[in-house]
Amino acid sequence: MRATLLVALLLPLLPALAGCVGPALLTDGSSVSMGDHRSGLLRHGTPLPFRGRGFIVPERWWLRHRNYGIEELVYALMRVAYHVERRYRGATVGFADLSPAGGGSTTEHGSHTSGRDADVIFYATDLNGHPLVPREMVAYDATGLALPATLGPETQPATPPRGPGLASGPPVPDAAAAAPVVGGASQRFDVRRNWALMRALLTDPRIEVQWLFINRDLARLLLDQARRAGEPERLLERAAALMHQPGDAGLHNDHFHLRIFCPPGDRELGCRDLGPPRWRDPAVESAAGAATPAAPLPLLLEELALLARRFPLM
Repeated sequence: MRATLLVALLLPLLPALAGCVGPALLTDGSSVSMGDHRSGLLRHGTPLPFRGRGFIVPERWWLRHRNYGIEELVYALMRVAYHVERRYRGATVGFADLSPAGGGSTTEHGSHTSGRDADVIFYATDLNGHPLVPREMVAYDATGLALPATLGPETQPATPPRGPGLASGPPVPDAAAAAPVVGGASQRFDVRRNWALMRALLTDPRIEVQWLFINRDLARLLLDQARRAGEPERLLERAAALMHQPGDAGLHNDHFHLRIFCPPGDRELGCRDLGPPRWRDPAVESAAGAATPAAPLPLLLEELALLARRFPLM
């Protein structure tokens, strides 16, 4: 009886979950990163919600609607934000650009084409140590103090996409509305929360981080914090190897750029990793202590809701 009921429940899902066949179009029904990070595409991209527990997509970026990624990336971002917020109540990280809904190039980025890249706005505090909700990207100096506000590529007004409903977005949470306008020397780089986020990404068992593009001075502050916290040497080595200031892009002192490796299933369907080989060290997880905890029930339900919206029952 139970088996019959299960089959009856799953049958309506089969058309949505079945793969489609064609040149470079074979999928398993989940999101697929196609090609490399510079000239790739994204099939069945998963949208990152505009806000959730521990994170927000500020207005400038939700207007772009480039909040799509492969599900491994999107769910990892939600998990690590949740993880940091549970440890530091009230902590809110900002997520900026991921990829367009179908991937492909954009005017702002030379990458972010295949659903495996995400720009993350740093955690910050005011000068009294109170956490701030991110509304813009703010650059920091080598000591972690905010620099005077400047207008760079990431702070130019966005042009809202055209189409029904595309220019709408979530209301800014009350905490964000009350937060001071960012910029100037009125805030600091929150080294504890930013390291907690980096640690959560590096130890998440469901993704493999390829790069954490970040300013070298801010990377040094994070490694110093990790040492003060008594982190294992192997985790420090991994963080130092993956945190990198790129030579062909901006300073990355107002955000960091996360890139993950192709998931194994996507690699079979045309996803290509460029750059150095992945960090292979079986001792990292045990040396790093407990990995990022499994997603709690509310977060799992949110992931299921995202899947339900992508594959509605007919």
